[in-house]
Amino acid sequence: FIVNDYPSFALKSKKAAALKEDGKTVTVSGRNFNAVFDKESGLMTSYIFNGQEYVNDGFGFRPFFWRAPIDNDYGAGLPRKLKEWKEASYQQPKAENFRVSKGQTTVISYRYVYPQAKATNEITYTIYSDGAIRVQNSFDPTASETELIPRIGMRMQLPADVINAEYYGRGPWGNYADRHNSAFVGRYTLPIREMVTKYVLPQENAHHTDTRWLALTR
Repeated sequence: FIVNDYPSFALKSKKAAALKEDGKTVTVSGRNFNAVFDKESGLMTSYIFNGQEYVNDGFGFRPFFWRAPIDNDYGAGLPRKLKEWKEASYQQPKAENFRVSKGQTTVISYRYVYPQAKATNEITYTIYSDGAIRVQNSFDPTASETELIPRIGMRMQLPADVINAEYYGRGPWGNYADRHNSAFVGRYTLPIREMVTKYVLPQENAHHTDTRWLALTR
């Protein structure tokens, strides 16, 4: 059986999205959307859907491997032992092997190299004619010599008026792999501002295990 497989997209139209390319950017557009990619950084610097921008200040999806250290991390000396991942997270994005292909969908792919951490990350955007975008993030740390990786994922900045969250997973309160029996799987909706506990010093908070999907809306 297949676990956590993503649903297939059924296109209403087989007409491909429009593609425009110059020396610095790639623009993919359709009837109600416009997505702009920077060739040098690889970042999706703009995504406009139904007239509304969803990427704040050009800060599109980028790999990220760091988080604020908590008390246990300092006790184990992890900020020093794992500093390569902090450096990798904050290095200037520079896309290698940037490629664009067009068929029924438009596919943009490229790779990041992190020499200090001995790791690579490949990203593939599949853009559909209705504006849906599937982002595939493939991370390879097999050559890394560190014992742990603080975090593996991607981050971006959304406009400040995106304030609501809806998800299907365990809730409504924060829960963790070893503390989730009292949090039941369901569909929950709440303001994003309520999904954080503002400790004086960083601590784990507001995690939700077994989450199948998340929607962020205005």
